[in-house]
Amino acid sequence: MRLKFSFLRNFRSSEDGAGMTEYILIVFLIALAAYLAVKQYGKTVSGRFIGAGNKVESAWGD
Repeated sequence: MRLKFSFLRNFRSSEDGAGMTEYILIVFLIALAAYLAVKQYGKTVSGRFIGAGNKVESAWGD
């Protein structure tokens, strides 16, 4: 029983690896937000770039 409480006490006071875990979580959340943004607005943005490209092309007369 004493060993169990000792493990819990050491687990709470030990912060080794917490930094890396937090960085991985932040990178995951940024990647998820970017994925969802592209999924939501990807076709709209693509259409606007194509439209702008067509206008530039017609302005040059090619």
